[in-house]
Amino acid sequence: MAGEAQTQNNAEIGGSSGSGGSGVDYPTGCAAINSTGRWLDMEVEVLELWDYSSVDAIGQGGLLGDSSGYIRFVTWASSDLDELKEGQSYALESVVTGEFDGNYTVKLNSETEITEISGPAAERDHLAADGDTAVALGTIDSADNWIDVKAEVDQLWEPSTDSIAQAGLLSSRSGSIKFVSWVTSDLPELEEGETYRLENVVTDEYEGRYSVKLTSETEIEQLNGVVAVTK
Repeated sequence: MAGEAQTQNNAEIGGSSGSGGSGVDYPTGCAAINSTGRWLDMEVEVLELWDYSSVDAIGQGGLLGDSSGYIRFVTWASSDLDELKEGQSYALESVVTGEFDGNYTVKLNSETEITEISGPAAERDHLAADGDTAVALGTIDSADNWIDVKAEVDQLWEPSTDSIAQAGLLSSRSGSIKFVSWVTSDLPELEEGETYRLENVVTDEYEGRYSVKLTSETEIEQLNGVVAVTK
């Protein structure tokens, strides 16, 4: 255990990047974490605490969970954070995503703010249900966040430049938002009136209006049925 934990410690220190808070106004589900070096906020339950007493650099480690899944976590002794309790639910602000042995992790650090919440988090009704990590369009209110969305293509517009493959309006129960995909991303074309799950889109903002960008990292899945559109 000591050797494994020390290896994790070294690997995750080398893999960290970025600084400061996440700037995200909604919690990220465990299953939505799919990259390293991201600063984000979570609402989770401590499912398990593991014994790292033989590793001086690690304060705590174990497993966090919510309704979307679970993820490994670690805190550093040097961060001097309050100890988490097994079975308790917390709001964690400004944690950093990492990776160890092919699995994503989250690291609590000196910037992390910890608040106990009523729970368990896995049953909180505002978290994603049935493992669905899609973000409601109406809740998008910050730029440069990688998210998943589920929406109907309400309108397709004529591209304003040769670098744009498609542009238009996505809609769902919670609202509508502009989208754009780039020619260089080489993505399948979306069809007007069809419903899709779009994973790894990036939020953007221009003159106070938010939009989402489809990139080469975006995964597109056509869905059966229609997401109710709010006109």
